[in-house]
Amino acid sequence: MSLYRRGEVWWVRFTTPSGQQIRQSAQTANRRAAQEFEDRLKTELWRIAKLGEKPRYKWQHAVERWLLEKEGEKVTLFHDKRCFRELHKDLYNVYLDEISRDRIDQIKQTRLKPGVANATVNRFLAVIRAVLRRAEREWEWI
Repeated sequence: MSLYRRGEVWWVRFTTPSGQQIRQSAQTANRRAAQEFEDRLKTELWRIAKLGEKPRYKWQHAVERWLLEKEGEKVTLFHDKRCFRELHKDLYNVYLDEISRDRIDQIKQTRLKPGVANATVNRFLAVIRAVLRRAEREWEWI
């Protein structure tokens, strides 16, 4: 059976067309929602394996890779981590290809408060730009 419960939460277990074993929490106690999650995941993995589509990556994947690559290389990594913590509520679980100019402008407007210098906001936005550029140009995720 590919759908099973562990405690109150449903989990999925199946083999992808490429032979990879998937065991992942559906993060829900609702069986119907877990079944939809499994169907969506199977469809996405099939399209990647059979049609050659690129997988979609989320913001948190880009942040994790950024931090791994910059560890020990970048002196101001603590500043990046602070920015990522602040961005968590705005960009967590958002696909990279869904991050639009409008979303960035909304983030910018929430940071522009009385007493906050434009330079501070610009440094904050520079971190976002750097991660998105690396995801596009080097990792080829976008």
